[in-house]
Order: sequence, then structure tokens, then C-alpha cells
Amino acid sequence: MAREGVSIDVLGIKEINEMFMKLPKKLDQDKIWAKFWRKTSIPLVKAAKSGVKDSGVDRPYFRDKKQTIKSGTLKKSIKFFRTRKSKELHGGYVGPKVFKGSKASKGGFYGAWVEYGNEVMLYGKFRGKSNPFMKKAWNSKKDVVVANGMKDAEIIFARAMKSYEKRMQKYGSLGF
Repeated sequence: MAREGVSIDVLGIKEINEMFMKLPKKLDQDKIWAKFWRKTSIPLVKAAKSGVKDSGVDRPYFRDKKQTIKSGTLKKSIKFFRTRKSKELHGGYVGPKVFKGSKASKGGFYGAWVEYGNEVMLYGKFRGKSNPFMKKAWNSKKDVVVANGMKDAEIIFARAMKSYEKRMQKYGSLGF
């Protein structure tokens, strides 16, 4: 049961990459790309949050029945985030952010169960109705994300250059 990952081929991504490559080498390319993806993914995050149904009832945490998962937790956990691997590729993810450790009951760890429903089983016990909120969000907002990509890139490029020039005037080459 292989899951499909969504990677986008933004029209003009080569142009955006060329634009970011023109930035001075002293600027961190990864930070620039992170700003770009964070800004571009805002409509997708909002659509995903609006697609999650809130039951209004706190649920017991499956591993520790004393802990509860508060209503609206999944909706709050949906955001743009990055991992070590995505940073290597200058990318990121949009979806439920899973918190580790003691915050496990406060994170979006069960987002896959909501998204895929009866296709995912928890220790052979959980079977639920699927609500593919991420797929619906992507299908409804992919055109907006792609269309805003170049405009967002130009804004981020201009801000980065302005910041660079200001820092160079104030500190010179020692500012980096």
C-alpha cells in the first residue's frame, strides 16, 4: 500500500531558481527558499485547516487513556514545516505537524488516520471513515499556489537584496 507524495512542478521554477542564484553568495539560500515556500503555501494551509471537521469532543489518547486529545488539535497542527531532509532539497511540507515526546497527544499524529480512514489500521483496531482533507485542499488551491509562486519569489528576492544592501552599508563585508 504505497502512498503518493505530492511534489509540485511550479511553472517558472527554473526562473525562480535562477533568480535566487543571482543573490549574493553570503546570503543563505536555504533561508530564502524557506521563506518562499512558507509564503507560497499559505493558501494551501488555510484550505487544509478549513477541510478538517471538528467533532467538538475531546478524545482519549490511544496509548494512555488518562491523556486526552483536545478537540481542534488536528486543525491547529496543520502548517508548513521543514525536516532535515527537506532542508537539503530547499523544500518543505504542508500538513499535520507531529510533535514528539510528551506533546504526542497534542500533535497531529493521527492526521493519516483522518486522511486515509479505513486504509490505515491502528493495531488492527481502528477503522474509520476517510476524510481526505489534504487532497481536497491541494486540488482546490494548487492553481493559486502555482500562480502566486513567481510573484512571491519576486517579493522575497527584493526583500533579500534590500536587507543585504542595508547590512553591507552598515557593517561592510564583516556583517556576514
